[in-house]
This record gives sequence, C-alpha cells and structure tokens, in this order.
Amino acid sequence: MSVRPKLGTGFGPGTLGFPTAAELLLFGDRAEDAGFEHFWVNDHMSWIHPLLDPVVLLSAIAARTSRIGLATGVYLLPLRSPAATARAFASLDYLSDGRAMLGVGIGGEFDEDFAAAGVPIAQRAGRTDATIRVLRELWNGEPTTLHDKYFDFDNVQVLPRPVACRVPIVVGGRSEAALSRVAELGDGWMPYLMSPQRVAMGIARLRELAPDRELRVIAHVFAQFGPDVESAQEKATRYLSAQYHRDMSATVGKCVPCGPIEAVTEQLAGYAIDGVTDVVLRPLSEPDRLLASLDDAAGVLATWRDEKDGGL
Repeated sequence: MSVRPKLGTGFGPGTLGFPTAAELLLFGDRAEDAGFEHFWVNDHMSWIHPLLDPVVLLSAIAARTSRIGLATGVYLLPLRSPAATARAFASLDYLSDGRAMLGVGIGGEFDEDFAAAGVPIAQRAGRTDATIRVLRELWNGEPTTLHDKYFDFDNVQVLPRPVACRVPIVVGGRSEAALSRVAELGDGWMPYLMSPQRVAMGIARLRELAPDRELRVIAHVFAQFGPDVESAQEKATRYLSAQYHRDMSATVGKCVPCGPIEAVTEQLAGYAIDGVTDVVLRPLSEPDRLLASLDDAAGVLATWRDEKDGGL
C-alpha cells in the first residue's frame, strides 16, 4: 500500500477582486475543520492585485485555529533582512505552538517587488542563500554575527525561539539553481505550477544532488472547479493570465486540474507520485465563490482520504 500525500490548501492574491476580512478568516477556520494539513498564503512587496501581508494573515488564522499548519508559498526572502524574517516567523511559530513553515523563493518575476524593497534584483539568489543560512543560527536564540557582501551585523539575537528551535524552510523554484539550493539548504522543495512529469523529474534530480537527505516535496496545484472541464479551463486561464500578465492557457492545460470535483480529484491524483509528501490544492475563484471553492476542495479531500489502496 502506497502512502498518499497529505493535502493542504490556501488562496492567492485577489486577482479578480478581494474577499472581505470575515470571509478570509472563515476560509482558514473551514480549512482546519475540513481536515487540511496546512494553510498557505502568497507574498509580494508591491503588487497590482490586493494581497495581505503573509505573516499578519497567518497570525490571524493562528489565533482562530489550533491544528492546521501555517505556511508561505512563497515568501520572497531576499526582500527582507534576515533579522526581520527570523523575528516574524519565530513569533508566528511561538504563538501558534509550532505550526509555522517558511516557504521561500528568490522572486524576480516582477521587478517592482525589488524596487519597493530597495534591493538590487541581481542580488536575489545570493541574498536568499545567505539569509537561509543565518536564519538557522538566529533561531537558536544565541547572538549571531554576519559580515558578507549582503549583510553586516554583530550580536543580533532573536527571542523567544521557535518551538522546536527552528522553522522548516521549503524552497520553491524550477531551475537547476533552485534544486541545488533545496539540496544544500532546504528542508524540502516546493514545485509550483509544474506538471506531474516535471515534478517527477525534479525529484529525480534532487535524489542525485542529495542522496542521503530525506526532503519533503510539497507540490502546489491550482484548481478551477466548475460544471464541466472546458468552461473551468477558460475561467482558470482568465484568472492566471490576469495574475501573471501573460497567456497561461498552455500552463492551465498541463498543470491546473479543472471541472467538477470528480474530475479535479482524478487530475490531482497525477501528483501522488513517489517522493511527493504533500499536495497543496489551491482553488481559483472570484471573491463571491471563495468559500464555495473551499467546499469543493474539501470534497476532493474527502475522496482522497477514502481511497485506501494507492492512487485514485
């Protein structure tokens, strides 16, 4: 009997409009009640669509829940100082009794993020690597000193520490450089908008790069629920094309399960491959269907749990 990946959920920016605060918080409540393992939110510094600060939103969800994991997918690590990030996520982890997870990326798709933060975009990879390394030290609670080409500080201390003296760091990205970063520095890999075939290729490469490490693989999968596959694909293409400012029809065809609950469940099963430990099902929806889309996702979760003997 194979082990099925755990299922999480979450939502992204308000590409087609923004829900009310009450609806956003209720989404987190219902995600825990439905039994999802973790709850994920996005991050940008400057963005044309409505988007809440991820740590603020996760803190609000933490105050209303008791079990569900609280994660970023992804947090743009090079935009912040290591001390600020260490403090924010240590605080979130402490207040949520150890439920925080830091999913990170280097960014670069939108120059405006880096301009807003005052960070040269050419430094994003190096700053990310340096920050991951120093976060581990800062979370130990001891005074930490760092002098490199990106940061220059002495005896910085972050207390209280995270519950387990660390917050898991899961690294996003598709490139060879991203996979090398996962193998060297991460606790896991977060493939995002990738087909099952590309995820499998990435896992194979990680096993070559880090044969002695057991890395968590958390595949993020957008889904569009609807009465039929064709109309749902059209909606998903409009949503993601508006979000990423380019035609996303080919990506939707390869990477975005669409249609009724049964069709989405069947397509999502393609990600239940060897090495994938978790799948994050992120429903796309207009604001007035936010909670309904979560109910649809919960229907997928119920089927996922009921299947006892391998793939769906």
